[in-house]
Amino acid sequence: MTVSTFSIAATAGDGQTDQAGAAYPPTGTIGVTTDGQNIAANRQVSGGNFNVQALFFRWDTSSIPDGDTVKAADFKPHVRSKTDSDARSLVA
Repeated sequence: MTVSTFSIAATAGDGQTDQAGAAYPPTGTIGVTTDGQNIAANRQVSGGNFNVQALFFRWDTSSIPDGDTVKAADFKPHVRSKTDSDARSLVA
């Protein structure tokens, strides 16, 4: 069995999607940010608007030989900071 490790860091290919509105779940235009600088995941109510943000990451797996079967993968993010206004815990 071959084990491959891919380290990733926020780059221009990474980012988030966001959508906001007065009802939950919000509808309408989905915003996309791909600057790799401010990547956040959240679900919040602020000023009567619901805001939902989801992350996305890309990394180069071209070093995995064609024909190999990936049987398992782990993704281990590290939380660098958090904003917690309602004393709920953060899981990552």
